[in-house]
Amino acid sequence: MTDPQTPQDPESNSSLSHLEIAEFMRHWQEAEKSAQHSRQQLFAALSRGVRGPVSHISGMAGLLMDSELTAAQQECVQAVQAASSDLLRFLSQLLGESTPQLAAQNPYAELRPQQLPPDRVLVADDDATSRTLAARMLERIGYPCDVVVNGLEAVKAVQKQVYCAVLMDCQMPAMDGYQATRAIRQLTGKVCETPVIALTANAMEGDDLACLVAGMDDYLAKPVNPKQLSMVLAKWALPEDKRKRA
Repeated sequence: MTDPQTPQDPESNSSLSHLEIAEFMRHWQEAEKSAQHSRQQLFAALSRGVRGPVSHISGMAGLLMDSELTAAQQECVQAVQAASSDLLRFLSQLLGESTPQLAAQNPYAELRPQQLPPDRVLVADDDATSRTLAARMLERIGYPCDVVVNGLEAVKAVQKQVYCAVLMDCQMPAMDGYQATRAIRQLTGKVCETPVIALTANAMEGDDLACLVAGMDDYLAKPVNPKQLSMVLAKWALPEDKRKRA
């Protein structure tokens, strides 16, 4: 019979060694890092997937509010806008973001079109509804515009036509908004100074910084209201002395 007071052989001890503990901790940290990355990707995809359609719904509802509607039609459009606001509020709470507010009345009521037609704005977006919405919003606040479907076309367009600003989506085929902005900044002459404003459904923490690092001048997360858009364009649109290219 083994004496209970006799020391046990260290090699027979079932406890983990320091090396085993270190290896276990390394695997655990790698798994935690991978899980965190997956969560971030999921939340980013969820944010983009919801913000895009909500932007379309609230934007088109805003355009309808600025139209001649009956009282019953106005009530219906306001209900659509309220539902969009609730959906966006839920998304913001889920992602731990500040809760935005969508206007429940005519978002164009306090805006006046530009007195003189300014230079054109270029809209670069691969989504057809987003392009249409942006063009209609610009039209209501007094900016003529052209539209292209990817960053490559945007780079070509700014070399052919003077634009007071470019509204640039970030995720596009052929060439995304970041690549397109870098390409514009590398052009010669005053075209490289063309203001580029991100108008994107990418609204996670750090997305605004990524746009600025790429060379963009400002950042608007969808859904954007006409007043925001008007203020940003007034801030960044090229002044007259820079409109003529060298």
